[in-house]
Amino acid sequence: MDNTEKPVWEDKQNRRQGKRIKMDSSGMNKCQTKMVALLAKETRLASIGEKLSEGRAKILKFLFDTQMSQGEVLVSIKGQTASRDAMGSLLPQKPMACDIINCYCAMKTARQQRRAVDQSMRWWFMPTWFQQEILEFNKSADELYCTYLQECKVGGNIKKCEKIFVQIWHDEHWYMCVVDMGSEEVLIYDSMREHEQTDMNRRSSVEIVIERLETALTYGLEGQYSSCLWLNKIKAAATCPQQRNAWDCGLFMLKYMDMLSSGIGSWK
Repeated sequence: MDNTEKPVWEDKQNRRQGKRIKMDSSGMNKCQTKMVALLAKETRLASIGEKLSEGRAKILKFLFDTQMSQGEVLVSIKGQTASRDAMGSLLPQKPMACDIINCYCAMKTARQQRRAVDQSMRWWFMPTWFQQEILEFNKSADELYCTYLQECKVGGNIKKCEKIFVQIWHDEHWYMCVVDMGSEEVLIYDSMREHEQTDMNRRSSVEIVIERLETALTYGLEGQYSSCLWLNKIKAAATCPQQRNAWDCGLFMLKYMDMLSSGIGSWK
């Protein structure tokens, strides 16, 4: 997607959702949190000259003002934070910062928890730290379970879980693997499938993450969970939308997450 084109999935429903956010003179901080879900789309609309409401224009100016402190924390959701510097990664031709992705995942988790009486969630959104702990720091299964997979974190009742979303950063590129608990398979959603060797390298990272995830669940949930041998059921979602530039992988990944958790995307 370049600066003259709208995302392939932008539709009337998304536009209506964007119009729901309003701003008053005293509500800036509240609006900052609400805007996390829309910032990626809005900044790209602004970049191609589409008219924004006065309220949104003020928010965008506040968030991306290079004359203000770049270290100022603008968004805080469930322990995940994003500074003005991280917000700058939402501008065109910038790779998306992990802090933005983590805030977005935390927002989706918080929304689920507000609706669930026992905090058990249908979708588990792993922060980027999860794959980093595995691929870079080789954290053990018990450490991973205690840090991420308990009900008070981003996990919960495994019997109510439908999908587990894991974001992966590999070779300066964001992509995602999704564990489908119903079909007991793992799908890789990659917006820049290049050639066979690249796909194989990214699949290798997925295999390492998935093996450790399954081991952590087996450790923490004991009798509640038995191994499904996910490693034998990993495949690429060959029909998922592809980016048309070198920097929108993070945006595509979040949109995959949105659509799959809404029951809209069905790419195989």
